[in-house]
Amino acid sequence: MRIRTVLMLVLSALALVLVLVLSACGASSVKSSVDPVAVAAEKTVTAQTVHVSMTMSEEASSLPAPFTIAADGVEDFANRRAAMNMDMSALASLTGGRLGSPDDWKIETVMDGLTIYMHAPFFQTALKLDKPWVKIDMENVGKQAGLNLSSLMSYDPTQWTQYLDYLRGSEGAVVMGHELVRGVLTMHYEASVDFDAYLNSLSGDRRSAAKAALDKLNELGKPQYGPFEVWVDAQGRIRQETFDYSIDSGNSSVGSVKTSFKLEFYDYDVPVSITIPSPDQVVDLMQVAGSLGNG
Repeated sequence: MRIRTVLMLVLSALALVLVLVLSACGASSVKSSVDPVAVAAEKTVTAQTVHVSMTMSEEASSLPAPFTIAADGVEDFANRRAAMNMDMSALASLTGGRLGSPDDWKIETVMDGLTIYMHAPFFQTALKLDKPWVKIDMENVGKQAGLNLSSLMSYDPTQWTQYLDYLRGSEGAVVMGHELVRGVLTMHYEASVDFDAYLNSLSGDRRSAAKAALDKLNELGKPQYGPFEVWVDAQGRIRQETFDYSIDSGNSSVGSVKTSFKLEFYDYDVPVSITIPSPDQVVDLMQVAGSLGNG
């Protein structure tokens, strides 16, 4: 696989992730909901900081086997920053060495507004970089995808726990019982999300931008979501969320894809420190990609 092709795939994936991230930021609500899950979604994003653990499992007809991506990180909503460690080694293992060693896909990421910094050994090896960090300006990547990511920004443009905000459109939440999540007593709900209701909970430019982002996702093949399982603590904050969705792209090279998510939220409002990499340790990935031509 050509290096430029790999880079474009990675950048496209990052653009899609950030579209979801930004569409989930704490946009102002134009109406309040009586659904307990929707109320909890609105309350959760008022926190100053939160730690997050995510597991994403995916199976696709175009892949030889399912794979799982794990990530752990922290959000600093007040300063619009986030940091996470992501393990994508299982995905790399499926490519038969075309993406290098699986260990090279254990990635450290820092987000500062619309700028993402990545310490990714694969980039260093494949591109022969002499600096440990690469920088990606996601606003420029978004423009290439026909999206105005700036219009999706609110106080929290770095939120990578993007699926929280969809819960603003929760309807018909059903109580499943009380359960402990990381030692915290929670109420367990099962709910479905009405995406029209989600969009109606947003106002102005944020609503338009969120709709554009969802439309871009639907172009891949309209996602079919399973029930959303949500665990809410006594303070009305979400402690855990699980759901899955499937897409049939209609493209024979991609085929059908089923993705399952598990997100845990803990240590709310605990002070955090996120360090932006020093400029002398960073190279601009888009500039590198541009210099590769078709090589």
